[in-house]
Amino acid sequence: MVKIPMHSVIDLITNSSTEIFTYSENSLEPAKELINEILKLQGVDKTCDDVFDLSIQFDEYGLDQYIEFENYDRDIDGDEIRKQILEGNKPDWFEDYHVETNLVIEPKDEAYANLAELMVKFLYSPSHDEHMWG
Repeated sequence: MVKIPMHSVIDLITNSSTEIFTYSENSLEPAKELINEILKLQGVDKTCDDVFDLSIQFDEYGLDQYIEFENYDRDIDGDEIRKQILEGNKPDWFEDYHVETNLVIEPKDEAYANLAELMVKFLYSPSHDEHMWG
């Protein structure tokens, strides 16, 4: 399994700090188009859907703290809510939270694992700095 964080967005700027959240929800179709084009140019008679399972998953960092905070006002089953959120079934209150997401590429055939790794190498090649002042 390969996680590919893409598309950084500066979401919150205050006088004392800057936070960067990464969202990959809009990455599925562009990734499929790129992989389809690579396969086509190489003469492979397959599509992205034939060789990879692509999905978007929440980064679990901080998720438990959000659920615990919400549980002060609600009687919720934290484990069940966590499972639902990670499967993409977000409760309405969760829209108030900023949780990064990742594009996940899972090769269906080991022969395509290197292509997935090369995509990760390319997509992680840009660098950025996060500065906090205050």
